[in-house]
Amino acid sequence: MMKLSNIIKNILGTLSLLIFNVVMVILIVNSNQLFAQFILLEFLTIGTCFLISKIFGFIRNIKLANFFNKLGVLFFLVYVLIFINIWSYGAIKEKEYALLLFALPFYIVILYFIKIAIVGKNKKESFFRNLDFAKICTNVFCILCIIGGIIMLSISTVTIFDYSNKISNYVETKGYFSDYSTYSDSTYTLIYSYYVNNIEYNVSTTYGTAMIPKRDTIRIVKYNPDNPKEAVIVGGESYIFMIFMGILFIVVPAVIIARDSLTFLNSNETKSKLMLGSIITMLGLIPLYLITGSFSIIKLIFDYPVSYLPQNIVIIFLLVVGIILLIESIIKLIKNK
Repeated sequence: MMKLSNIIKNILGTLSLLIFNVVMVILIVNSNQLFAQFILLEFLTIGTCFLISKIFGFIRNIKLANFFNKLGVLFFLVYVLIFINIWSYGAIKEKEYALLLFALPFYIVILYFIKIAIVGKNKKESFFRNLDFAKICTNVFCILCIIGGIIMLSISTVTIFDYSNKISNYVETKGYFSDYSTYSDSTYTLIYSYYVNNIEYNVSTTYGTAMIPKRDTIRIVKYNPDNPKEAVIVGGESYIFMIFMGILFIVVPAVIIARDSLTFLNSNETKSKLMLGSIITMLGLIPLYLITGSFSIIKLIFDYPVSYLPQNIVIIFLLVVGIILLIESIIKLIKNK
């Protein structure tokens, strides 16, 4: 007999998935962009799998419920893998090979979880037993990624120190999006106007983006009071991206090595959810900060035209899924202590 709290939880979960799927269908029907429809269709497929899993859970068909839940997870992992491939293709096309390194930790963790979703994991498996060539290569590659992450964090630390000294006396003001210029074939440099003593000045982003915000969208600008023409846009600092990369290059490979080496990390799937939740949350936070200059979802929704809604939904979905996984795994870890 199911507890009342579990029944309510299942009902709310089912209703949420049903609403999510209906929203996806509406967006697919009203979208006129093939790429956006593809993205939304993938989310509809994932949502449908989880909804069917909930329904079979209600009628106590545990085998089918687990099957569709596993299928939904697999579809989501494949989607993230496609997303990373698109990122890698864009980096190669724009000859931004440094950005290509950013994808490496994600390839490691996603392929790792796809392997678990398909064939499962032997809890008795240990790093010190049944060594094979593939496992040795994986761990060596993880160690190289960790070394790379330490180097990136070291470089970004020096950059932060120099950057902080440079703008230590800068004054903060509001910048208003006024124009854009071509950065590359498919990306743009955003230009923001700001005012000092009623005189207009312009400052542009130091990176390219495919997303153009609404006119007069606000970003924080810091300018030199002695020379107002010298200014920077808060949130567009190159070292921020390097910090994210450094953390990912260290944390993701380290956790994968630890999972294969230490038996206490293989006790249950809670740790897997904790790691996956951390990665998915980071996948959402990085573009959110680079796009808006903050961690505000409200700015992401209201500062950009409706045509960018599918991309924004992807970022929000990643954040929601990642945070839910983190909360669930942390609560379970606390209860198991």
